[in-house]
Amino acid sequence: MKMYKGFDKDLKCRGYQYEIGRTEKEDSAKLCDRGFHACEYPMDVFGYYAPADSRREKR
Repeated sequence: MKMYKGFDKDLKCRGYQYEIGRTEKEDSAKLCDRGFHACEYPMDVFGYYAPADSRREKR
């Protein structure tokens, strides 16, 4: 499944610092409660981060 992650210009989301190329992992996850979140549709990320305050990475 392809998902889209939103974050600010510094690659932060809710205080968590992401890094390009690093694999993220959670010990446990619960849908809509705990874990890394992402959007199914690319335009949905703008509901969390405005386009002018976001950063896009093509990978």
